[in-house]
Amino acid sequence: FIQKPVHKQTRKVYRLTSCSVCGTKLIDEGTRIYCPNKNCTKKLYHQIEKWINVLDIRDFGTALLKWVLDNKKINSISDIYKLTEDDIIGFFLNEESLANAKESLGAKKVIASIKNHTEISLSTFIAGFDIEGIGELSVDKLVNAGFDSLEKLLNATEEELASVNGFGEILASTLKEGLKENSEEILHLINSKSIKIKSNKDGIFAGKTFCFT
Repeated sequence: FIQKPVHKQTRKVYRLTSCSVCGTKLIDEGTRIYCPNKNCTKKLYHQIEKWINVLDIRDFGTALLKWVLDNKKINSISDIYKLTEDDIIGFFLNEESLANAKESLGAKKVIASIKNHTEISLSTFIAGFDIEGIGELSVDKLVNAGFDSLEKLLNATEEELASVNGFGEILASTLKEGLKENSEEILHLINSKSIKIKSNKDGIFAGKTFCFT
């Protein structure tokens, strides 16, 4: 019995060269291809979704996020903190319901959840901006190494960040680039007092060292 070779049909794979959403030319770094347009609606969606997930703003699901973006209710992370119940009531109630009801329990819960997540740690704050490879654990390494305030983190050089054990040059470069790209949003959230960063020196265990054996 001789098995005949099976000739499988092959298809040519085309590499995308431009963003399917905004049309911007994609940047190919070898290990990843990405859209550099910070105003790209898809990129904006993912960043705000990351912010909501990192801060654990419950009841603000993906369907609501898509609705507020499609209806131009928000256009940045900062806009989340300007939302009112009236802005999002249309998501929870249809036209017929709106005619009979002036309030929505769902809208109330979302706004309350947003207001309950305005005081966060520096690690959570930075991780929320969806900078590739930068999560809360990686920022914690910097905080523990002495970069324990937003000012210190923004003013640190790549070399200083890269010298932190377990961080490295690639992450340092990525973080500096991400902070620069989001600098306007970062400062607006702080200066407008939409977000307050909790000091890592706060709490009953601040300043104490523990040894587990």
